[in-house]
Amino acid sequence: MKIVFDMQNGFHIPENNYVVDLTEYEKIFINNLLDMLNSEVEQDKLDIVKKSSSYTTITYTAGSRVDDLIRFKLTDLTMWAAVFMTRENAQANKNNPVFSAQKNKNQLYWKAKLSSPTNCAFLKPFILDAIKIFK
Repeated sequence: MKIVFDMQNGFHIPENNYVVDLTEYEKIFINNLLDMLNSEVEQDKLDIVKKSSSYTTITYTAGSRVDDLIRFKLTDLTMWAAVFMTRENAQANKNNPVFSAQKNKNQLYWKAKLSSPTNCAFLKPFILDAIKIFK
């Protein structure tokens, strides 16, 4: 996936000129996340979509299947990301304070509060494990 920013279209995916309305914090978060995953994830399999007015989603496409990889919302009032949890990761992280914002530990996506838009390195192993499941 190639996301570009220009003054006329804002952040968008040039192939289809799909405009994704993002906060400044979300732009920083996405750039950091994509830089972190660059060498390990095929960027053309990722897409940014707004499935909800409450958050933005990065999806992963494997064949005809499209899965939510990570959901996030970063504003002046709140900063969080929710990642897909494999069964193994869910078991291993039930008491991890990083996921204290996630009350229902039986859900597939676990929410973690972010201290800043650059605070995303801890998400990498969960994202990579999710991609293994999605393939």
